[in-house]
Amino acid sequence: MTRTAYWILGIGILVFAAVVGGTFLLNNKTASSPGTSTGPSQTGYTGGLYPVTVTVTPVTSSTQEATTTTLGVREFLKDPETKSDPNNPGHYFLGNYIDPTKDESPTVPYVIEYIEKTKYFSVALLQEPIGSARLAAEQYLMKHLGISEAQMCVLRYMVSTPISVNSTYAGTSLGFSFCPGATELPL
Repeated sequence: MTRTAYWILGIGILVFAAVVGGTFLLNNKTASSPGTSTGPSQTGYTGGLYPVTVTVTPVTSSTQEATTTTLGVREFLKDPETKSDPNNPGHYFLGNYIDPTKDESPTVPYVIEYIEKTKYFSVALLQEPIGSARLAAEQYLMKHLGISEAQMCVLRYMVSTPISVNSTYAGTSLGFSFCPGATELPL
């Protein structure tokens, strides 16, 4: 990419972050007004917005500092499908859960873990084809957070797979399929 393209992309990311932040502030003000409700989620869970701080790093320059913005998502920590990690306080599994005390092979296509302290999502793809597993994880996360593909791209996250599942892509940050720079995976 040319330097001009990097500048345009960086400015676009900053504008997007400002719009998301403004939208959150507007939604937060509306949600806290007496007599208003945020309404039910697509999963049947009725919860408000939970502020998740996300870090947006402009791609215009490696010396430019990252900016921080707040993205409003559903209160997924109160969702019945969210489970606390018994071995790691402040870590949560969204949806699929693998009991770390049992020595079993995973039978789920993916596991999504959220680390509350760092506001970080870790998505592990555990079954082939990993392209299909990633797609299922993306759909689940978007639905349970109540955000769009564009908003998913500004989360602090990593999508990866262990070497025991796919040695070609192990140790690589694969990204969400719809985000810039994501690795293309066969379905």
